[in-house]
Amino acid sequence: MHEQLESAEEKLITNGWAVLTAPSSTVDTLQDLVVGIARQLGSPRASRKGGDLVDHLRPTSANAAKPRSLSALYGTGLFPWHTDGAHWSVPPRYLVLACAQASANTAATIIWDARQSLALNSQAARQANFRVCNGAHSFYATATSPLQSYYRYDPGCMSPLDSTAQYLQGAIEDEGTSVSDQIAWAPGLIAIIDNWRCLHRRTNAEQDSARYLLRTTVME
Repeated sequence: MHEQLESAEEKLITNGWAVLTAPSSTVDTLQDLVVGIARQLGSPRASRKGGDLVDHLRPTSANAAKPRSLSALYGTGLFPWHTDGAHWSVPPRYLVLACAQASANTAATIIWDARQSLALNSQAARQANFRVCNGAHSFYATATSPLQSYYRYDPGCMSPLDSTAQYLQGAIEDEGTSVSDQIAWAPGLIAIIDNWRCLHRRTNAEQDSARYLLRTTVME
């Protein structure tokens, strides 16, 4: 696993994401591995205040989903392009995900290196104004950070406030239709995603009752 992790870290620098395979795929083992990898990358943090360090993710109907989650908005359908933690003042640097269960119908995760996106590196991305909904702590932001050190994008919590932001949303969706890099989940597969650099989305999971992922977010 140590050698795999070293190789994954090299690919993470080159591609913005990497995968490795766990020697055992039990939920407890995977959970320990996810946290261990996260601690080597930075500081693990729960995705929700008061929540567990590791999230257990399954396709969920809109009615049964947690409020303000993408599942609450899109159910088991195709998710939009997004970065995790876009509603935080500084989004998490990395995501570590592991597959505990999958089937032939399991929805893939598509990865988009935002450095390759014309829309996300345009003047519009630096100027478009969005309101980022975070309860009493909502704020305003652009899709690229002021120093362009990370990308922030999630239509689930970011509302366009001007015509430039509306244009940018459409441009991202149009350009993203040609992205093909993906993670085809299988039990024991672990993925590390540079959340400052890459957007991702889940494919349609309406026929997917087996998909079971573990996830933790990592602060730099």
